[in-house]
Amino acid sequence: PLLLINQKNYSSDYLKKDDQIFAMRERKSLRNPNSGNGNGNTGNNAASNATPEVIPEEEDNDDNDDAEGTDDLNTIVIHPGSKFLKIGFATDVLPQSVPSCIAIPRATENSVRSPQIREPSEFDGLKSAIQQDFKERMRYYKRKVIPNAHDAVINFNSKVEPELIHEHNDLHRVEWIQNGSNQFYGEEATRCLPSHFTLRYPFARGSFNVESPYYRSFQELLGDVQSLLEYCLKQEKFDVTKQQFANYKIVLVIPDLYDKNYVETFIHLLLVQMGFQAVAIIQESLATTYGAGISNSTCVVDIGATSTKIACVDEGTVLGNSAITLDYGGDDITRLFSQFLLQSKFPYDDWDLSTPHGWMLAESLKKEFTTFQDANVAVQLYNFIKRTPGEADAQKYEFKVFDEVMLAPMAMFFPKILSLLNPQKTQQEHYVANQFPRSKDVYTLRDNNPRSISQRECHENKTYCDMTRDLDILQKILNLPDE
Repeated sequence: PLLLINQKNYSSDYLKKDDQIFAMRERKSLRNPNSGNGNGNTGNNAASNATPEVIPEEEDNDDNDDAEGTDDLNTIVIHPGSKFLKIGFATDVLPQSVPSCIAIPRATENSVRSPQIREPSEFDGLKSAIQQDFKERMRYYKRKVIPNAHDAVINFNSKVEPELIHEHNDLHRVEWIQNGSNQFYGEEATRCLPSHFTLRYPFARGSFNVESPYYRSFQELLGDVQSLLEYCLKQEKFDVTKQQFANYKIVLVIPDLYDKNYVETFIHLLLVQMGFQAVAIIQESLATTYGAGISNSTCVVDIGATSTKIACVDEGTVLGNSAITLDYGGDDITRLFSQFLLQSKFPYDDWDLSTPHGWMLAESLKKEFTTFQDANVAVQLYNFIKRTPGEADAQKYEFKVFDEVMLAPMAMFFPKILSLLNPQKTQQEHYVANQFPRSKDVYTLRDNNPRSISQRECHENKTYCDMTRDLDILQKILNLPDE
């Protein structure tokens, strides 16, 4: 510990310079081993000798400032996501969001099919439960619900005729990629048609997407991760080549409930195969509080594309037993919202969400119209433009919506309905998954990944939200045995 300054020597420069602190001197000597101050043992020699070498104050401060600025400029933050890879320098205010997608050309055409509802009767029952909760919410806030609103919406949508928009008048026309012998990454890959390309997503639910049927080996998946990172760093924003990787450091953002094998494999990829200088890891919830500038205790809710993560952060530490990972996210809301629109006679009969143009339309409608504001729920008239690959002219449709804009996001609290719309998993070999097993303890062979009491109680249906009696809640808080 450093001693407090003596008031008798207040005019001195005691502990006012970095070169007077041994730790800072050693750090500077490690950064600049070939500088004019001597070899890497400068800090040790200065600590042992009574009269250390005097360094000019202005020159020393300039060196420290340059070293700190160089570190900030040479540090890259990477946050892998299921749909988007966020990457940027440590000094950037906002990162660059690149779609985590790779398009591989295929020799033969492939037909795709949009997922269908597996249990229509159960789906209708769960939808009625959400509608009942919506009506109670509107009644509680004294909002008026128009009678026969659904009938009015269906009657209007069933009679809509499209308006043609010629190619030269379509300002937001999309250039679809149908043929090509090259691989495409990021935004270009999302414009590749699955009839001629295989679209691969290397990340899913906070880890590598080993369950994807499009990978033949785990090394092929890691190759996609490396190629995607190299593609991002070659962009004009970064302009970092492979030969320059050794000059940069990486901050890797990992999930709160991470898989140790995932973290170790990713670090090995960055350090050994790609050759970066150093790698530091930080958990997502903690990185969120740093980015938002929140220093006090807080609860972080991260709604991603395929999963929703909740965790509490206190004094710069993620409370492990508070972390919860839910197996649904924004993509599930997109599928449900499109299904609600189709049940209201949405004027797009052959709407296929498994195609890039169909999914792009569904995402834009969700971002523009879904809401949790009660005042915005009414019979309203909107329009959309249907753009189909291979057709020169686009079609503009008008349509009406009512409570669909609020029922879809309310499904976050009724997650059972979301599972009925998940695409069916194809029969596939577990060859890739077996190459990436979960981390096990060396001695007990048990799963040694970070665990959470809250996550375990979610699996066992013992959470507080499932308890309706105050007595049950008190027993749980006090750890009393059940009668």
